[in-house]
Amino acid sequence: MSVYGNRYLRGSCRCAGCVNELTGRRVIGVPQVDPDVQALDWMQVGRYALQFLWSDAHDTGIYPFTALRDELCPCDDCRLRREAKSRGVTTE
Repeated sequence: MSVYGNRYLRGSCRCAGCVNELTGRRVIGVPQVDPDVQALDWMQVGRYALQFLWSDAHDTGIYPFTALRDELCPCDDCRLRREAKSRGVTTE
């Protein structure tokens, strides 16, 4: 089981308001998110994602389960696996 900080998760949103659709450049990231942001509510989207209502009134981003595990998981094992993969080293 992994624990995701509210600010980290909110700052990782991939919606069009947080990531420019044309350039792929992140507009809102962790540094721009209030340190006290909270997930006020959440809902499951189909069988593949979660959507949160954040205390800053943001609610358009969805977080696919695959992204939560493969790309955003903050645990040491997943972080090390991503770092190895970025260097071209397979760990499986």
